[in-house]
Amino acid sequence: MFEQFFKSFSWFLASFLRTRRDLAIENIALRQQLAIIKDKNPRPKLKNSDRLFWVILCRFWKNWKSLINNHLHETVVIDFFSVPTISFKHIWVLIVLSHGRRKIEHFSVTMHPDKQWIKQNLRNAFPGDYKFKYLIRDNDVKLWKGIEHFLEYLGLVDTPIDKGRSWQNGYCERVIGTIKQELADKIIVLSVNQLHRLLSEYVDYYNNDRTHLGVDKDSPCGRVVEFGNGKIRSKSVAGGFYHRYYWSENAA
Repeated sequence: MFEQFFKSFSWFLASFLRTRRDLAIENIALRQQLAIIKDKNPRPKLKNSDRLFWVILCRFWKNWKSLINNHLHETVVIDFFSVPTISFKHIWVLIVLSHGRRKIEHFSVTMHPDKQWIKQNLRNAFPGDYKFKYLIRDNDVKLWKGIEHFLEYLGLVDTPIDKGRSWQNGYCERVIGTIKQELADKIIVLSVNQLHRLLSEYVDYYNNDRTHLGVDKDSPCGRVVEFGNGKIRSKSVAGGFYHRYYWSENAA
């Protein structure tokens, strides 16, 4: 008992003597260990009982399902997630996703999200073409209170999800999980500019190259099937994590 207490107390004192360089190196090692654990423990698969639960629930929850199905191509969703940096800070990422083609319409990153930042990104995401009508969002009062009238100004019908019903924003939640699994969990973020650059490359890859079961195994923006007899070339994207393959004779 005393020995365990002495070890814990010694570790506590030693933590004050470590330099920022030592902490940064330890952080890198821990991030790598977490990445290995996630690779060895993939996402759990749904059981038949889980599928049956959601099928039965959809039978009774028809209002929300009908909204999604009837206005699929004129609905967008918006959500936030954070990415930790090497200095233990958090960078916030905003994602705007269209339901129809699962396309990431807009994204932005910042260290300090506030209402003015949200409004500016809404202007950038919806410049006045009015191709979308409904906007689905969460119920974060701190960020969204007072912005409802601004959404009306942009021509959008504000459609917040019910409290505790994150599955109502399931499309965006899934995209965020995909971004974390395929990019954010594999990199060490040094700055806002670095994360913005990598996300920009990944969003371009996601919209134009990455296939999706929800759009018949096509990419959100659509990709023409290439045919040829030349050599197959590859182009690295998103820091070399992924590649686009094409016939050399069709390359620009």
